[in-house]
Amino acid sequence: MNAVTGTLLRATGRHRGRWLGALAAAMVFVSVGVTLAWPQFSGDSEDLVAQTVLEMRHGGPWWVPTLEGEARLRKPPLTAWITALAARPQTIAHLKATQDSRREEAYRFLCLEMRWPALLAGGVMLMLAAATARLLGGWRLAATTAFICGTSLLFLRFAREATSDVYLAMWVAAANFFLVLAMLRRRIWLGCCGAGIALGLALMTKGPVALVETVFPVLLYAWDQRLGRGREERREERGERRRERRWGLPVLAGMLLAVAIAAPWFISVGLNHPHSIELWNREVLNEGVNVRPSDPWYSYLALFADMLPWLPLFAAGLWLSLRKLGTRKPIALAVFLLLGPILAMSFFPARKERYLLPMSGPAAMMAAYALQAVWRGRLSKKPATQIVMRIQWGVLAVFAIGIPVYGARFGHWPEGRNWYSWPLALGAIAGGMALWFAAVALHKRRPVLGVATGAAMMLLINAVFVWGWSGDVAGLSEMKVVADAIRQVRPEAAVVYYDPPPWQKPVTLDLDIYLDRPVPVIRQFPAQPVQGRLLVVLGQAAHVPPPLSGYDVLRRCVSRNHEWYVLEPKRP
Repeated sequence: MNAVTGTLLRATGRHRGRWLGALAAAMVFVSVGVTLAWPQFSGDSEDLVAQTVLEMRHGGPWWVPTLEGEARLRKPPLTAWITALAARPQTIAHLKATQDSRREEAYRFLCLEMRWPALLAGGVMLMLAAATARLLGGWRLAATTAFICGTSLLFLRFAREATSDVYLAMWVAAANFFLVLAMLRRRIWLGCCGAGIALGLALMTKGPVALVETVFPVLLYAWDQRLGRGREERREERGERRRERRWGLPVLAGMLLAVAIAAPWFISVGLNHPHSIELWNREVLNEGVNVRPSDPWYSYLALFADMLPWLPLFAAGLWLSLRKLGTRKPIALAVFLLLGPILAMSFFPARKERYLLPMSGPAAMMAAYALQAVWRGRLSKKPATQIVMRIQWGVLAVFAIGIPVYGARFGHWPEGRNWYSWPLALGAIAGGMALWFAAVALHKRRPVLGVATGAAMMLLINAVFVWGWSGDVAGLSEMKVVADAIRQVRPEAAVVYYDPPPWQKPVTLDLDIYLDRPVPVIRQFPAQPVQGRLLVVLGQAAHVPPPLSGYDVLRRCVSRNHEWYVLEPKRP
């Protein structure tokens, strides 16, 4: 009986990292999932997916989806396919309801249905990041990686939106797990084939950037390991070369799997849309007419702010991990998985914060590594370590108190009310601080449980924040008020948007989404008004409303910091 119990305990211990990683993913999915229907569609990257899905669900093509009636070739369609499958036909049909309450309910369901698969992908990414951390440092590193990653601002901000970046992060995490499995555990066939499948799906999500975030850092790590060999190890060169020969066929098999998954769509598009290759080049290099201005070179330094509330541990863990470069310590691989892609992506002009999401797992490993060093006693007696831990718990306390106080004092909804009443804010502070005290107490005896409790506190505060922010002007759709005004007066009218020079404020896709039909953008003011067609235009500071001959102002709408005008042709 004792032997059986001992065997079960050992088996449970071997799988602790997996179970705790799954627990972290479940906590994040439930707590963030409750908030998914609260914010409106108001982000450009999410709007691209949402409008593409609506056109697919209204009878548009699936193999090459359309956006505002034109083939959407800039991004592969895997994200749109997954999101479209989650959007129920009943919900899509109710978007055209004439009753306001029924239509509003349909849009809330649409937000939930489009976003929950992305959040699920984020949860799978957490489990894969934990599995990778387990290969690098054991179950404690795995568990803390999952809890830290799932409650960082980087994850909480972007994993709840239906964007390609969330799915890319999942496939990148899967590819990195299999590559690490092949390199460190010598599961070469499984690792190479699994990485090939994940890379193929990543290529179908966002294109070749997946190679920069997987293969490139792993090759850098292999190069670093070769350079870091000592003289006494070079005599083993022949034996290692023999072992390296075993990589040929598995690597080839992985490459073929990736090509088999991704190549058909790219070849089909290249043959049927001759300009697609030129379009892809311009998208990567940001060249051509009406290009986007390059983001500042220091944009990716936002990673430090995005790792809040775990920034003190992340900074300490990054410093400790950098010292392991050139050694046999597996944690050095996490450094390359984090910094390698950031370095490569810095050479491209588009540097958005959401592009960092696939690196959130390795970044969390840095923070978890610092905690592990404290737990093992290597750093716990150093004054600098004590300062870092005090700052870390202080930052968590600031979040627990600061967010409710901000909502009750400074956050305002459009009608002038604060986000929260003071009794509600004080209740949130009480709940958050109760979890904070529990986390501090548990951290001294059960470190993993202490981190898990701190993560639960952060998830509670995140839900409180999203509830207030979603009703704030900053969290509301820019164009929903315009769409609602059009539905009230001319629900069936054709609508176009006039983007006057210098084209500094083009229409957002919110208008298409909340009208449930594409809204063409015209750059040339129509010489003759078209009867039955409404014109939406931005109010200019010099002349409000804009003096457009042949049109009358049907509605004036205010959204955020702009004034929009709905114009209709003058009746003859």
